[in-house]
Amino acid sequence: MQSHVLVLQGGKDVQVPATANLQRIREALGNVAQQNNVSLQDDNHKVKVLLLPELNHLLKQAKTGGIHEYLLLEQTIAPLALDHISSWMQQLTKTSPKRH
Repeated sequence: MQSHVLVLQGGKDVQVPATANLQRIREALGNVAQQNNVSLQDDNHKVKVLLLPELNHLLKQAKTGGIHEYLLLEQTIAPLALDHISSWMQQLTKTSPKRH
C-alpha cells in the first residue's frame, strides 16, 4: 500500500480554522498509519501537511480571508500553492522541473 498525501491550508481561511484543522488532519493520518503499522515518512508513504499563512480557503492571496473578498480577488490560485503542489509531484515522480 502506498500513501501520497499533500494537504495545503490557508492561514487566513475563515471557513475552516487552520490550526485546529491541520492538527486534526495530522492526528488522523497518524492514527491510520498506526492502525496499518506503517511509517508515513518511508519511501512508500509520503505525507506533507502545510500551512500557507497569507492564503484563504480558496488558496488565494488574501488580506483578511473573509468570504466578501472572494469576488474581489482575480487570482485563481496563489503561485505559492502551485509551487508546493508542483514540487510535491516532482518529488513523488522524481523528475526535474523542465525549464522553458
